[in-house]
Amino acid sequence: MPTSDPRVIEAGCEEIINLKPKSVLDIGVGYGKWGVLAREYTDIWQGRFYEDEWETSIEGIEVHEKYRNLLWMVYDYVYIGDASVWIQKIQTSFDLAIMMDVLEHFEKEAGKRLISDVLKISSYFLVSWCNSEQKDVRDNKHEDHVSTWGVGDFEVMGVLDKVIKNEEHYLGDWGVVLLKGTK
Repeated sequence: MPTSDPRVIEAGCEEIINLKPKSVLDIGVGYGKWGVLAREYTDIWQGRFYEDEWETSIEGIEVHEKYRNLLWMVYDYVYIGDASVWIQKIQTSFDLAIMMDVLEHFEKEAGKRLISDVLKISSYFLVSWCNSEQKDVRDNKHEDHVSTWGVGDFEVMGVLDKVIKNEEHYLGDWGVVLLKGTK
């Protein structure tokens, strides 16, 4: 769904506050919650309340344009299409990339390639996943969960900076990690 588990929000916001990024890429914008939270904790908390005062660059990628809504106004730009394709085209780099509750929508090998590609253009990559069953959400095939993930996947790739959360609940296990990029 174009939303996140509420337990992921606190962990993600804390990392945004700690990292103080000046540029953010939100992969899987959905309804735009993470763009709003990034804007709040990078600009608003610094006293830059109005759009003409904002200093943080926030871009996003979303495969399903029907999710576009007023929250997207906090983004400087949103690319429409497959993230694995857009990552190859983006010519800028970011202090922080965010992909919250999106990774499980990619086949495992495609997800690993995307992670590697994002880490080439970002200093840090905040990623969460939810290993639960999900299919046929409003006839949007991009919402199907097609892979499962765990901390070990990131350790094997050699990109894990730290584990923020890694828990199990009645819907399945989930986690939040911070990955270290090469930018």
